[in-house]
Amino acid sequence: MNRKTDSLIFKLLIVFLLITVIAVSTSGYITYRQEYKRYLKNCQDQIQAVSGFLCILVEDDSDEFPFFKDYLINHRDELYLPIDFDTDCSEAEYYFHNLLDKKFPDLEFGEDYSYEDFDKETSEACTIYNYLYWSDIFWKAEKTMNVPYAMLLFPKGDGSDEMYYIIDSGRRPYVDDETRMRMCDLVDMPREGHEKLWKTWETGEQQTGFDESLNSYGKTYAFYTPLYMNGELVGIVGAETFTEKINKDILKNAIEQMAVVGVIIVVSMGLLLIFINEICIKQISHLQAEVQSYTDSKDPSIADIIIKNAKGRNEITALSMQIASMIKSIHEYMNTLNTTILELKTAQAKNAELSIQADRDNLTGIRNRNAYEKEVQLIELHLSEEDDEKFGIAMIDLNFLKKINDTYGHEKGNVAIKKLCRIVCVNFAHSPVFRIGGDEFVVILKNSDYDEADALIQKFKDIITESSNDESLDPWERVSAAIGWTLYDPYNDSGVESVFKRADGLMYENKKSMKAERE
Repeated sequence: MNRKTDSLIFKLLIVFLLITVIAVSTSGYITYRQEYKRYLKNCQDQIQAVSGFLCILVEDDSDEFPFFKDYLINHRDELYLPIDFDTDCSEAEYYFHNLLDKKFPDLEFGEDYSYEDFDKETSEACTIYNYLYWSDIFWKAEKTMNVPYAMLLFPKGDGSDEMYYIIDSGRRPYVDDETRMRMCDLVDMPREGHEKLWKTWETGEQQTGFDESLNSYGKTYAFYTPLYMNGELVGIVGAETFTEKINKDILKNAIEQMAVVGVIIVVSMGLLLIFINEICIKQISHLQAEVQSYTDSKDPSIADIIIKNAKGRNEITALSMQIASMIKSIHEYMNTLNTTILELKTAQAKNAELSIQADRDNLTGIRNRNAYEKEVQLIELHLSEEDDEKFGIAMIDLNFLKKINDTYGHEKGNVAIKKLCRIVCVNFAHSPVFRIGGDEFVVILKNSDYDEADALIQKFKDIITESSNDESLDPWERVSAAIGWTLYDPYNDSGVESVFKRADGLMYENKKSMKAERE
């Protein structure tokens, strides 16, 4: 397309401009001069009434509302509700009062405790209950008084033009999650365009007239009423209305003019639909069928058919050429992607195998020190999140390994290590076992091994005693080992390391006592 007049958007723009000029000029001339002043006066009466009424309701709640407002502002980044929340606050009210009964049994509010005594859970429950309660009040006031929008604002108070939206009927999804909304929004309200708002706040008096602004709803009129609590100006109750929301009186008086406009628009739109069908729809339908054919068959040769059928000089032709190019690119990309995926899966399988090998002891096949450190990190994480973590540590050290290595060779020493490993794994079958050194093993007592630790330790000692005294075995098979064990104490232990050190010390004491018995 070399000329702007070849553009489809240009042709559509000309048609829409003609329709707009005809419709807007006709309807505006007939209705605007007759009904505008009357409609504006009616809007002012409505929103002035609702803002004043809501002010009275909020002022009457001067005991609990300040706490709710302050907590909502101070924790605005932590408080969210589902975007489709129900304003029925009965369930939230029951939950809040039930919390008070549990946390302050047999105590009287205002005498034995106050809002300052609330913990985080109680404060959040109180805030959510109040938010739902006041949201319902504002919503019902809007519906009852036929006002599209009402809100409760509190200036940030740091010299900026920002205000907190404490209560309003608008539901704006949180930027990172469209399913929920932040309960309190901080919004920039520049003085230019919000003169009445800031004049109300600075003077503490209700102003005559509106703040006018343009937004997604069209032309908006806002009226504000100062909110006092205990004689102090603390916020502003505002209400808004939109010029596009025409009431019954305007509709009744303007119905004849609207009928004329309706006829004009129907005729104009009929002409527009004919034009669009001839110029656009048919070509788009052909393109849609060809794209659907590619979707079903994945045949890249359809791109050549799209190029062949692309006619004219407009955006649809350009789009057809781009789609054809995209189909060819997708085909080439998928071939490359399939190869890449296969290579990636192979690499992932190798990495998984290497990861398993890195955590295994080459001699015994059980987990090694690296795996032990990972297990410790996992336990420490659970300890930081839970108070009832139950585990113990048993330290086991093979006796006489150096003597076996020096006398019979390292191969026999390896036999002794593997035999002790089998004894430990069988005896502590429900707990992870780690070889953390040449002759040192660690057992993290869990599950039923934790509950039966005393019996299992004694059983282990009996097996070791029987093995070390069995004259029918080769010297390197008569394994002897010292053991020390202890359980985690949440009141005295700072973490896994303190349990490990205590078990290690007890193991060395056991080793000394075994040596003393032999001597």
